[in-house]
Amino acid sequence: MIVVRRAKESDAEAAIDVVRRSITELCAADHHDDASTLANWLANKTSKDFLAWLANADNFCVVAESDGRLLGVGVVNRKGEILLFYLAPGAQRQGIGRKIHTALEEQANRWGLASLHLDSTALACRFYEALGYRPTGPAALRFGVLQTFPHAKPLQPSHYTGGCLCGAVRIEINAAPHRVGICHCLDCRKRQGAIFHTFAVFPANAVTVTGETREYKTRSFCPTCGSPLFDRFGEEFELHIGCLDAPNLFTPAYEVWMIRREAWLPPFDVAHHYERDRTTKARSDS
Repeated sequence: MIVVRRAKESDAEAAIDVVRRSITELCAADHHDDASTLANWLANKTSKDFLAWLANADNFCVVAESDGRLLGVGVVNRKGEILLFYLAPGAQRQGIGRKIHTALEEQANRWGLASLHLDSTALACRFYEALGYRPTGPAALRFGVLQTFPHAKPLQPSHYTGGCLCGAVRIEINAAPHRVGICHCLDCRKRQGAIFHTFAVFPANAVTVTGETREYKTRSFCPTCGSPLFDRFGEEFELHIGCLDAPNLFTPAYEVWMIRREAWLPPFDVAHHYERDRTTKARSDS
């Protein structure tokens, strides 16, 4: 299982090894094996530098690990700049980068930042743009022959509102979602009257519901207009995205019950596909 957590001082050596190997091996198309460029790029990537980043109260640093082995590193500062974002060779295309970015973005939301920004290599532009970043200016040279491309991403607010069709039930949420997904199971299809169901999962204690609702098992709906609204599962509140006043704020990161997925549906750009229910207990799935 991949775990993303706050970095510790004891991570310094392994984290810097990830960074240096990532630059040297995975970014060869960017530095073109130019010795001077590579030396300049690696110059401030030492264990001492890592400890300095950790000690800076304006930085938030996370690592991704699996079975005790570090696979990725990310650092964001209070100005919204992604200072560091690297994966170990062999750790690409497993959703690890998305998990690291989710942790950085959640921290940026806690700081109340309006956007994130970074300088991407040519090779990484596609990854960042899939996360919602957009180019903000012309390319620039760094360290020698390395071309970097400035990008920025506006952050979603952590306050959301929604409700039923007739307006008798209103929902207010004061937190970012844990995860956003799509379900193809028969239960969801029946209750929604749709081919699939899109939902966002929030911490239950961040949600306020006003107005009368009725329940069928865990599922709540408006008794006046019949709108299906949400489910409660312990500490989690699963909101049907169509209930939001601005449903375009979220992009699903995973699909469940793929065995029930209609064959004529086009592929969706999500990080994970599960044959049935999610196989991880982690709250995030991005």
